[in-house]
Amino acid sequence: KLLSASECGSIGGDACRQYDILKQALDDILSISKLYDRFEHLLGWTSAAVMHGMHALLYRGDPDRNRSLFKAVGDDWKKVFEMTSGEMGVSDELRKFAIYMCESLRELLKQAKKEYGEHAKYTFNFMKKGNASKPKGPSAAASSSSPSSATIPASNNAGVQSTSPTSVTAVAYRPSTTFKLGLGIAQEKGKRGIKITSISPESPFAKTGLKVGMTINTIDGKNYASFSEGFQLLKASEGRVTIVASPPGGTATPRAASSATPAAPSVSSVATVTP
Repeated sequence: KLLSASECGSIGGDACRQYDILKQALDDILSISKLYDRFEHLLGWTSAAVMHGMHALLYRGDPDRNRSLFKAVGDDWKKVFEMTSGEMGVSDELRKFAIYMCESLRELLKQAKKEYGEHAKYTFNFMKKGNASKPKGPSAAASSSSPSSATIPASNNAGVQSTSPTSVTAVAYRPSTTFKLGLGIAQEKGKRGIKITSISPESPFAKTGLKVGMTINTIDGKNYASFSEGFQLLKASEGRVTIVASPPGGTATPRAASSATPAAPSVSSVATVTP
C-alpha cells in the first residue's frame, strides 16, 4: 500500500519515495533478532516489491543506491536461509514459498534491463551455493513429485473428500480481502462442493495447477459442509492462501465438516500476484 501511495505526487520524486519506503522497512527487518519473525518480515518485503513492480525505482532511481539495497536484501536472505535450512527453523512449505518469491524478484530485476536500459542492470543473489537442497523430513517425498500435482492424504474429516491421487495443492499470496482472487465458482449439481468455473489470467492462482472443472476440497486447511460456507472461507482468505482441489472426473464427495484437524497436505505449487 505504501509503494502504491508513493506514485502520487511529483514524477521523479516517486523513485525516491519508493527507495525510502523499502530502505526503512529493510532497516526495521535487520533489527529483528527472532529468526522466525525476521523470516516472515523479509518475505513480506520481497512479496511487496514483486507485486508492486517498483517501476519508478527501477526506471528513474539511482542505480548505485538501488544495487546497494538489493544486495542488502539478498545478503540477509542468505543468512536467513542458512539458519533455517534442514529440519530446523521454518517449515519446508514456507521455505519453498520464500524461495519462489526470491526467484520472482530476481526475474523482475533481470527484466528491468530489457525494459529500462543498461543503467537498470541489477542482480539478486539470495542463497549460498548448496543451500537450495531438497527439504528434509516427512514432506521430502512429496517435494519430488510433479510440480503441478501431489498425492493428498485422505481425511475422514474432510468437508469435500477426494480419493484421487492427483489432487493439487495450490498456494498463492493475497495481500488483502479486497484483492480479487480471480476465481469463478459454482455449486456442483446435486452436491455441496465448489466447482471452479473460470480462472482469470490475473488471478494469483493462474499458474498454480488449478484448472477449470476442479472441485475445491479444502481452503487454508479448513473443511466446508456447504457451498455458502466454502464461499465465505474464500471471501475471508487473506495473506498466504492454500486451496486443495481434485481434478474433473475425480471422486470428491461432500461430507459434514468435523472439528477434528484434517491431515496437512504437502505443497505442490506456489504462485504470487503479478504486478
